[in-house]
Amino acid sequence: GIIESIAGREGVAPTLAKQVAETRQTYFETFRAQSDKIYKQLVAGQAPAMTGAQWYDLSNPPLVSIMRVKDASVAITREHADARLTAAWLSIVENVALLVFATAVLVIAVFAMNRRLARPVASLTDAMLKLADRRYDTAVPGVEKHDEVGKMARAVEVFKNGMIENDRLQAEAQKKQEAELERGRKLQDLTQRFDTDASEMMKALAAAATELRSTAESLTDLAESSSKRATDAASS
Repeated sequence: GIIESIAGREGVAPTLAKQVAETRQTYFETFRAQSDKIYKQLVAGQAPAMTGAQWYDLSNPPLVSIMRVKDASVAITREHADARLTAAWLSIVENVALLVFATAVLVIAVFAMNRRLARPVASLTDAMLKLADRRYDTAVPGVEKHDEVGKMARAVEVFKNGMIENDRLQAEAQKKQEAELERGRKLQDLTQRFDTDASEMMKALAAAATELRSTAESLTDLAESSSKRATDAASS
């Protein structure tokens, strides 16, 4: 049936599969067999083997089990939504931290310049501007010096290597993000399919409940008819 096909799909949560299995056992294996037996007795003109209260006790657990399938489906959908929201926030935090780090490095480099070293600093600034344009073939001047300019140049060299490494990491992150987006799309497709299947399942459950109610009314009518015939036969 629809319920079993949903529970048997890949990626379905164990809790839902367990609840569907319980509903299958409670409704189809236990209740359905008993209700069919009573229905056959009534059709044959025999008095049912149980009272109305016993019938209520027999039919109530399957309905409760069906509602639990719905509750399990809603809980799993909420868990998926919470997990995706958490992943999005973590990605935002990582990007902001990287931006703050890059800005801090640039500010330190700017304030470390000494005005009396205008020409070397100008060359170094030009190199930094080229590096800012991702021109990584630019040589950093003054890295061989042992004065303040040399320290600044070596800092820029580190910054350059850091930018190269950062670009590499960003490229890897981009690939990872694309993979995550693809996974998100697949998850969304799975969720949409799940929602559709869940809707179909709820329709099937509603039909089953309607059938159950109709069966109960039919059994009640048959029981009253059988009782009346038995009374008429006894009085005659």
